[in-house]
Amino acid sequence: MGQDTQGTERTATRTTLDGWRRTGRPPNESDDLSRMLDVLAHPHRRAAFAVLRNGGWLSLDALARAVLARRDVTAAGDDRPPLETVRLQLHHTHLPKLDAVGVITYDAEDRRAVCTVEDDTFGRLLDDVAFEEA
Repeated sequence: MGQDTQGTERTATRTTLDGWRRTGRPPNESDDLSRMLDVLAHPHRRAAFAVLRNGGWLSLDALARAVLARRDVTAAGDDRPPLETVRLQLHHTHLPKLDAVGVITYDAEDRRAVCTVEDDTFGRLLDDVAFEEA
């Protein structure tokens, strides 16, 4: 850390393997809200969390199908990505990010996930986001 030429404190920032930006500051409520919004920013993560909220363990294949089914199909045609693309994105990016904040547990070896959040703050925020999108 240190100070720049203007005398303001600099904070070291690094990006970890799970994609989170880490700083030398302790997390606070504002950071928690930012993390929640970041996690719910992508439609695949919102859809995956919404599906997993409703039950127990789900295989990656079943979850990918459910995420794809939740995507809107435009009147002009089906612009959804292929199932394999969704499956790979969930496996490598979206499920690990949801797991990193503790709202799901993703077993990458067995390729299955379950919702583990006890406080439904994420669920309420997801409901609010879904309401605004409608």
